[in-house]
Amino acid sequence: MLADSGIIQTEAEMRGVSNVLNAAALTYVAGLVTAILQLLYYVSLISGRRRN
Repeated sequence: MLADSGIIQTEAEMRGVSNVLNAAALTYVAGLVTAILQLLYYVSLISGRRRN
């Protein structure tokens, strides 16, 4: 899409854009993992209190 519109003109630019978009996607993955781990932490706190 970017190449078709003339925004990206070389293969080096295409690789750079691809790397940046992959890094951006990984931030969403990292955020998801963090949220899941935090949820599990709070669930373990709550379930630990019920046993006492």
